[in-house]
Amino acid sequence: MALTLMITSSVKPGNFLAMLWIAFIVDKFLLDAIKPALKRYLFVFLIISCEYMLIEMNIYMIDLWGIPLLLEALWLINKFEKINNKNYYICYISLMLGLSVALKLTNLAFAIPISAFLMYKITISNMHLKPAHSVFCVIAFLFPLLPDSLYMYLQTSNPIFPLYNKFFRSPYWELENFKDGRWGPQNLFEVLAWPVMSFFVPERFSELREYSGKIAISCIAVLYNLFFGRRNRAFLYIWLSGALLWAITTGYVRYSFFLEVLGGIIVAYSIFNYEWISSKTYLKVQKIILIILLMVQVMFAYIFVYKYDWSWRGGNIFQETKRHLYNANFFLKDHSLKKFLTSADRHLIDEVEVWIVCSNYTAGLETLLKPDIPMININEDVFFRFPEAYERFSKNLKMLRSKRMFALCSSVEIDRCIEVINKRGLEIKKISPVEIPFFTVNDPYRNPYFRISLIEVSE
Repeated sequence: MALTLMITSSVKPGNFLAMLWIAFIVDKFLLDAIKPALKRYLFVFLIISCEYMLIEMNIYMIDLWGIPLLLEALWLINKFEKINNKNYYICYISLMLGLSVALKLTNLAFAIPISAFLMYKITISNMHLKPAHSVFCVIAFLFPLLPDSLYMYLQTSNPIFPLYNKFFRSPYWELENFKDGRWGPQNLFEVLAWPVMSFFVPERFSELREYSGKIAISCIAVLYNLFFGRRNRAFLYIWLSGALLWAITTGYVRYSFFLEVLGGIIVAYSIFNYEWISSKTYLKVQKIILIILLMVQVMFAYIFVYKYDWSWRGGNIFQETKRHLYNANFFLKDHSLKKFLTSADRHLIDEVEVWIVCSNYTAGLETLLKPDIPMININEDVFFRFPEAYERFSKNLKMLRSKRMFALCSSVEIDRCIEVINKRGLEIKKISPVEIPFFTVNDPYRNPYFRISLIEVSE
């Protein structure tokens, strides 16, 4: 729990730094193709201008963190012939790929083709990879994955619970390969067409139901270069194979950032670097088309970011300047959410000894208000379908029955939460209203409040 809070509290500045790192690596990719610095920086800006990447700089998700690791690994592999200490860098690249997958398992869709590119480079370089270094490479890749995977295996018998449970057969989940059916392609044709098709069905691509189309533009450039380009063809194969694995596994926007950035690099190469089998007039036309598409995409991306954030709150710094400047006083400082409550509400929270999670929407608030106490999840029906899972729930509940147990529930979910509590055989003792400020208390610019009910429960 402490590690989770530490990571969560550092995510926003970490996401900003990840974007800067991504921009720095993209600049390295473009250095040979675009010599004038200002022109190169302009294309770096265009490449990283993807609305969902920009939105993630301001939320708790860590999808951005693995992207610079994948890009740095790819850049090093592409320069492999010029590297002197190849054995060392192979281990270093393996570590970066392992870290990217440890941060987000979905990055495996891109780590696999990048690893294949590394193996190809090792083969054509005629270098002798010592057995010891081969072992170190495997260890370097697996080491970042082991802590979480080992913990999950010991707890559930599935190191990537609940994914691929048809293979791992954890007794705590259905024997199926779980996939969120809301997102991604639904048949083989859609799998193959998803990089372009996702632009036309954004409701199956993201919760925000809009998309500016960076992946579709990238796919057009990749396919055209596949038939007519002569340089950096490995990037095309990596993009296509990564896109295929991404479409098969999720097809979801937050797991496509690597495709957007690498695709943008390929678009830039198409304009500045590739040799084409075509007339000079045709070359100019295709360059103009790609530049127009890229600039239109960037324009729509920033319009989107101006209008929305991940929670559809609206009200950005340009629209509510005074409110944002007031709350900027609390930026880069550690604060307890509890201290922003009224004294009466703080007293209610002080009485909590166990959190009963009956809603996904308020579980994060429970963790922020009182992070150092046990939590029992009663919200997921799947955990109560199997004897082993129910037995574990009953055992944990029995251990904590002497403590006071509470659940947090938003006002719009109160009826559903009461139903869940009763369904698990628990009784409601008392319901108390609590107000949790969205940003800070005593805000003269009328920050919104979470209207929350604190429900005391017992066996």
